[in-house]
Amino acid sequence: MEIQLSDIINRLRKRLLFIVLFTVLSVAAAGWVSIYVITPKYRADTTLLVRLKDIGYNDVEAHERLMPTYGAIIKSKRTASTVIRRLKLNISEEQLLKRVKVSGLKGSMVTQISVTHRNPRLAVSIADNFAASFRETLPGLMNVDYVRTIDWAELTNKGKPASPKPLFVMAVALALAANTAAGLVILGEVLDKSV
Repeated sequence: MEIQLSDIINRLRKRLLFIVLFTVLSVAAAGWVSIYVITPKYRADTTLLVRLKDIGYNDVEAHERLMPTYGAIIKSKRTASTVIRRLKLNISEEQLLKRVKVSGLKGSMVTQISVTHRNPRLAVSIADNFAASFRETLPGLMNVDYVRTIDWAELTNKGKPASPKPLFVMAVALALAANTAAGLVILGEVLDKSV
């Protein structure tokens, strides 16, 4: 049997209450889970300027080539164990390093250390301690002119959690739930016509 577009539209109109209720309940559930169930995580960023003796101020490209090296030093177990010892953390180096991200700001000689943690103050302390440990370690490993902290660690998002983002989660839930509900109604119409 052939299915007409008008049949599908009529079925969607008849089942509008189902579609709306399904969508509203899904969005409410997603919002509730993202606000009350998922532990919020905060992110703190600190930035460093590294200048090697052999590299001039204008040689940004050489610095960009060294970024993986800086990242490996910052995310080394040696650096992590120093941070753990200083802050008296009760976690392994591997667990701590999972919370740390290192990146170079494109077109500059600036290195950024980002730390994500459920405790905002601890995120700031960990980021600052990784920067301090890197500043102390690098001169012994490479021919460095200086390593300077440009910005001490601060929380991103004006102190609000970096994740989860309840509005984003709810928007995704809205789109998925509305499409799922409409799909179920259309599937019901197709199955009714095929019987």
